[in-house]
Formats: sequence, C-alpha cells, structure tokens
Amino acid sequence: MGRGAHACKLRVRGAISTMDDDIGTAALCRTAPSTDLIRTTLGSAHDDVPTTRRKVLIVAKRSELCGNRTTSDRFSRMLMALFPDFEIMTLGVDTTSNIAPSPIPETTSSPFHGVALVFGLHAFHTGCFLLNCSSLGHPLPQHVPLVLVFGGTDVYSSAYIQSPSHMNAMGYALQRSSILVTFTEHMRATVQAIEWTTHPTHAVQPKRICMASITPKLHVIPQAVPIPKADTAFKLETFVSRLVSAAREHSGWTSDEHTDDSHRNPVARKVFLLPAGLRPVKDVLFVAEAFAKWSAARRNENAQNYAPHLFIVGPDFDDTYAAHVRATVANVVDALDGTNVDCSPSSSRGAIASDAADTDGWCADVGMQHWPAVAVLGALPQPQLFAAMRGATAVVNTSKTEGMCTVLLEAMTLGAPVLARNIPGNAAVIHHGTSGLLFDTPEDFVRLAQRLCEDNAFRGGLIANARSAMQRHTVRDEEVMYQRLLQPVLSTDGSPSVQ
Repeated sequence: MGRGAHACKLRVRGAISTMDDDIGTAALCRTAPSTDLIRTTLGSAHDDVPTTRRKVLIVAKRSELCGNRTTSDRFSRMLMALFPDFEIMTLGVDTTSNIAPSPIPETTSSPFHGVALVFGLHAFHTGCFLLNCSSLGHPLPQHVPLVLVFGGTDVYSSAYIQSPSHMNAMGYALQRSSILVTFTEHMRATVQAIEWTTHPTHAVQPKRICMASITPKLHVIPQAVPIPKADTAFKLETFVSRLVSAAREHSGWTSDEHTDDSHRNPVARKVFLLPAGLRPVKDVLFVAEAFAKWSAARRNENAQNYAPHLFIVGPDFDDTYAAHVRATVANVVDALDGTNVDCSPSSSRGAIASDAADTDGWCADVGMQHWPAVAVLGALPQPQLFAAMRGATAVVNTSKTEGMCTVLLEAMTLGAPVLARNIPGNAAVIHHGTSGLLFDTPEDFVRLAQRLCEDNAFRGGLIANARSAMQRHTVRDEEVMYQRLLQPVLSTDGSPSVQ
C-alpha cells in the first residue's frame, strides 16, 4: 500500500476457529485468506525505516478502490506528519460474516510488537481483527491505546446492529478503545443511543456495555478532503463514446436505425455520475428506473436541447449484487428505449475500460447519439474519476447509510454539484438548496436533476457555496484536532502516556 511499501512477516490465514472467554460469537467474523501487515512509507524519502522506532498501527478494511483506502492513506500521511519519530504501519483486513470458520496456522510473532498505538478505522473491521489476534494468542496489550473511528455502517446499518456476530465484534472494539471518533454530531448521538453489547462464550446472554464508560471517550472530527488531482487529459464524453461504440460492435448492432447523427443534431449530454462500489448498502438502483423513464420521455418528446444520462462508476465489491445491478439496468433500459449495451468491465470487451486513458485517437462523437440512459461503466482510476466528476452535471449518492461520504466531499471540492439521498451522513455535509441537493424519493431526484439541467444560475450557486463549505474540511484542521487527541496518548519518547 503506497509508494515503497514492504510486506512484513505476519500473515493471518483462514478464519478463527477457537474462542477465548472474551470472543464468543465472533467465530462468524472471518479475516481474509491473506491478511498482510504492511509497512507504509508514504511521504518518506527512505525505505529502510529503523526497526527500533515505536510504531502506530492503522487497521483498515482492505480494498484498493474505495473510500476506506482513501481514508486510511490520508490518516497514514497525517500520522507521519504529526509523529515523525514513529513508524506508521497499515494493516488491511477483509472481513465477512457468512463464511464458516476454518483452521488458522500458528503464527510466531505478534502484530502488536513494538506498537505504541492502534488506530482502527471502522468498529466492525477493527473488532474482528482484535478478536482474531486474541484467538491466536496475541491479544492487544492493555498498555497499548486504541483509537477507534466509526464508519457509517457501524452506526447506521441495522444489519450490523441486529447481527450478534457484528455487534460482538464492534462491542469488543468499543470496550477496548481509549478514544472514539465520529464524523458528525448526529453520529455521536446515534452511538450514544445504541445498546452496545459483547457476548463472551461463557455467557448465556450478551453483556451490555455501560454507556457511562463510552460517552467520555466520544469526539467529533469531520473528515478532511485533500485537494483532488484530476487527469486533465481524460474526457468522460470520449471515454463513454468509445465504450458504447465498442460494446455495440461486439454485440453486432449495426442497424441503420441507430446510426449516429449527432454531428447533424447536436445534443447536450447531461451526465449524472454515481461513483460507488457495487454492494447492497450503496443501493445504486434506487433512482435508476425513474431516471430511465425521464430520459425516455425526453427522447419521445424529441426534446433536443439536452439528454440526461446516469453512469454508475465503481468496482464490484459484491458479485451477486453487481450481477443484479447489471441485469436490472439492462432490463429497465431495454424496456424503455431499447438502447442498452453492456459497457461494464464484465463484458467481453472489458479491456476497453482498462485502457481508458488512451482516448485521444477516438472521435468524440462516436456513438454519442445513442448513449444508454443508464449504464454501469465499471471502475476508473482515481485521477480519471476526479476528471469525470469535475465534468459531470452532478455527482450522485444513493447510499442507504453513510458516515461522511468521501466522494461527496471530493465532488464539492472539485466544483461538481452534489445530489444525494437524504440520510443523516449526507445531511450533515449538504445544506439542501444551498451547498447541494438532498432527495427522499426517486421522483424527488428526477425533479431536482431536471432543475440542475435547466437552471445554470442555480447550479452555479450550489457549486460556489459547496466550495465555501469545504473550507471546514481541510487537512490542516483535521490534523490539529487529531493532534490534540493523540498528543496526551503518545509521549515524545515513544512510550504510551495514558491507557
């Protein structure tokens, strides 16, 4: 992870199979078949970091293409800047709760050797990691403080809260933490309202965690957003036209009825970009049918001034859900206007997406006249995604839950209007009608999307206000707040100063 990263010796394989008295139902929480401890050297001029330095260990969900990776990289850089005498390490974990336990080989070294502080991103993932380590005979030492940063699913997902295994893992992490961080006041209030529990194996019933022990540890620190670096050579319009043209060529669609004539009838493409890894919590189909109906109605009315398109951009995180999304989008678009094509990396022309940067040799108008109303484009490299966001009519969020959505913060910083589902995490970032737009229903979404297409002054005002609002999400402000929290925990000689 990051430039100059080196793998260390610890490797945890399989799933936990035997529990101690503190672990209980966490047997259902599985770590990935290969969980590596990685020494991160982002921002360091030297790869040979002395092994005698005390360490800060960041525990985060393992993923190359999601907000968790962006957040863990940002925290790694922040901690390096705040505590240059410490070695900052990041451990990526991948947890699931629906795979049966299997044996884990013995490991000879503790992941906490020389660690002065553990920084956990997401209560569930951190709890699973700690329980797994404990089952292997390497519990987190009592003198090592744990800073726990809640994710949106930890707090707002009923599936997490109502699952005994998820609750046990999160409760274990809460109980062990020295500092708890939420992104918003609403998240903090929700944390305080939840009945947190753990379930030791010897207990018949879950053990309730006393809220009086949790509240003093709770702090609110909004997420920061570094200035996104966009690929200035990347043009979304050219890229999509290329995908559509290649996909139609692969499918054998050569009917004269669909021959491109965009050079004779110019149509402004209004692109609504929905960046999201395909998994149920992102609910990317929430507005798809309503959007496709709106787009088809404009086509049927021969409304030539603009054509709206919704593009879902992101990797597959849940294969079953991703297949469902693609099938549903195909059925909806085919039923309404018959222009569906498979533009995703899962189709046989997937190599097109991996070669996204090489678009200069393609005509920008290829296939433009018959872009599908809704399409799944697959993942884009981050600089290209930023370029696509900056050029979009709006960036969309349809999630069922969010803590504080990184994509929305990035979009607002880039100057793209945001159109987001009205959930607590989004409402904490967006002031409706001033810095962005919130919707409750697909019909609300279409109405607001139409206004963005037709009222340039309104859209411009949202962009200006959003950029102003992002002044409260600077990297420097985040660093100052974490420094105040962590300075008492880490003394200057590299030893923990409080427990």
